[in-house]
Amino acid sequence: MKKFFLLLVAICISCNNLNDNKLQEESYSLINYVIKTELNDQDKGYISEELLDSNPSQSLKLFIQENLNEKDSTFINSQILNRVTFRLDQDKVSIKKVLLRSDLDNLIKPGERSISFWSRFESKYNEKDFSTISQPIFNKSLDLAIISFGHHCGSLCGGGSTAIYEKKNGKWKKVKTISTWVS
Repeated sequence: MKKFFLLLVAICISCNNLNDNKLQEESYSLINYVIKTELNDQDKGYISEELLDSNPSQSLKLFIQENLNEKDSTFINSQILNRVTFRLDQDKVSIKKVLLRSDLDNLIKPGERSISFWSRFESKYNEKDFSTISQPIFNKSLDLAIISFGHHCGSLCGGGSTAIYEKKNGKWKKVKTISTWVS
């Protein structure tokens, strides 16, 4: 009986690792697609993690409610509420250089104007802009995802979106833009 229990635990752990690997594979498949199709204005440059808001916008809530079944809605909402710290892996990101969010945060000095941040950023990285991308949030079958991304280029310069992507026949395609921002 003890051997059977240990075998059952080993199988469960193996399945979780397989699911985690598949989730990571699909995450970087979508991240690299978005970099190439949405953030392609700069072949080089930096990309950092964007934090997806734990309180989804009304338009995102409405999309989930109107377009997803209860199982997918629950799965997506669980990911939004239970996110862990997301870190981009340079070995899995194509084209751009990964810039840790903590490195960006270290350039911010409380009480200073944002122009000081941009001056320090340009001095340190010899670049005038960077992109951000969030960890994708998937449905249960990993063929529909929500992702946020943006381009930042100064105090009053930049823009971004939160969008829904669907994977059909092995290829990602944007199906809806949920929200956008411009500075």
